[in-house]
Amino acid sequence: MHPRAPVSSLTLTLDPVVFQDVQKWRSNVEAQVKTCHNELVEVKEGLASEVQHLKSDIKEIRFALQEEKASSKAEQAGKTQDQVLKTDDEQTEQQTAVQA
Repeated sequence: MHPRAPVSSLTLTLDPVVFQDVQKWRSNVEAQVKTCHNELVEVKEGLASEVQHLKSDIKEIRFALQEEKASSKAEQAGKTQDQVLKTDDEQTEQQTAVQA
């Protein structure tokens, strides 16, 4: 059995061509990682912007729904008041007709 050489001595015993190939491969991998990282940052920023737009749209929709709900309630209240007034008018007319 051969004794294992320390890692540092392995680097020194590598063939210079193999070492250059490994360095080239590592450089390519690092460049790809950097490119992917930059793309992910762009996607993240785009998504954050889209989320803000969606939140704004949701706020607008909620506001519009609240206005519509308030308007509907006011309209219902107005109809109820109109019905009361109409009933009062009808009763007054009937009383007037009976008296005449």
